[in-house]
Amino acid sequence: MKTNLFPLWKSICVAIGSLTLFAVTLRGTEQTNNKNFSDQMRNFEKLTEKDRVACLYDNAESMLRLKETLLNKLGSKDESVRCYATFFLGVYRFSEAAEPLASIISVEDKEYERRAIESRGLWAWGRYPAEGALMRIGSPAITPLLRNLEESDDSKIRALSLEVINYIDNDKGISRLRLEKAMAKQSDPQKQARLRLALKALAEIPIEK
Repeated sequence: MKTNLFPLWKSICVAIGSLTLFAVTLRGTEQTNNKNFSDQMRNFEKLTEKDRVACLYDNAESMLRLKETLLNKLGSKDESVRCYATFFLGVYRFSEAAEPLASIISVEDKEYERRAIESRGLWAWGRYPAEGALMRIGSPAITPLLRNLEESDDSKIRALSLEVINYIDNDKGISRLRLEKAMAKQSDPQKQARLRLALKALAEIPIEK
């Protein structure tokens, strides 16, 4: 029986196509005469100072719109759209996405197995899309992840949150101090207990060589 596999380039095309779809959604039906940003950058030396400033402002505005659109797409009824939005929020490292992504860190991509097989294990995100996105966002994600450890009793949320914190810090000693500091500031006994459990779990994470 013939296996339905497609090469990596098709996975990349799918991702790029989805980003294009987001861009179309971003602009809606409005018409624009702005030059393509990449074309402008290729000819940047030939632009006047006025055109260069206009180019930078146009790009900044486009990025702002893109961020707002991707954040809105986290609430899409289409699960695949939510996954793509999560992935691209991480790619662009939008710090404003840290809070909403931390709240969905344990949400699993139900199509992950299929995507992984069809892309020969080279799909753009893992089983938990928000986990990878938060790793890319980095330090701005620490606070909402610590909040997960303080407030949640869900084992998956706690494990993924601790994993991301440890990845961002890239040093178990720093992560330990971070958790100890959070515990010292916490007056709620229940939240202190949860942070204490997180410290114990951190100690059990193997150190990568």
